[in-house]
Amino acid sequence: MLPNVGFQNVLSAGIHAKYGILSIKVKPKFHLMENNYFEEFPENHFPIIWERRYRLWNNIDMPIRFGENSISRASIGESNFFLNYKNYRLGISNENLWWGPSRNNSIMMSNNAQGFGHFTFQTVKPIEIYIGKIEFKYINGMLNHSGYNPPNIEGESSGTKYFIDKELRKNYNSKTNLNAFIFTFLPKKINGLNLGVIRWI
Repeated sequence: MLPNVGFQNVLSAGIHAKYGILSIKVKPKFHLMENNYFEEFPENHFPIIWERRYRLWNNIDMPIRFGENSISRASIGESNFFLNYKNYRLGISNENLWWGPSRNNSIMMSNNAQGFGHFTFQTVKPIEIYIGKIEFKYINGMLNHSGYNPPNIEGESSGTKYFIDKELRKNYNSKTNLNAFIFTFLPKKINGLNLGVIRWI
């Protein structure tokens, strides 16, 4: 779901099949949003407020409103294709991911956002080692930018615009490559203790 006003619905259905070491899930999604008008960040704020707000907006892709028209789009949704061998899995996926501490609001990645295409190599279940168990997952994927700008991009203070065009930013690309891994260690004889690290670039 996207933050917007009006009716919004996601329709999804799919199939899952396994044969030998192969497994495939095809689960496309259709997303429909009215995307009605609402007042965004009020334009009558003082310039200092706009400047402070753009310290965030110039460093993150976080639209307030996703255009002015209704939105309907289809995607491959939560689909994947995997090769499974013993406790290991290799493949490609478009699923959303849940990474990070907490049970209700994940800090790193969560499934309240749509998935993105990525290659993955991971464990299927914890692997026994001498001092406990380990699990890991590595992904490499491409992230698309939203294509929408924050409000008041023509606004300025003391002759300087608040908005910095993304195309002028250092290392900007229309797509961004993501490399990330998560590693968890469960030591023996200490029930309930999980030690982990998450890293992405």
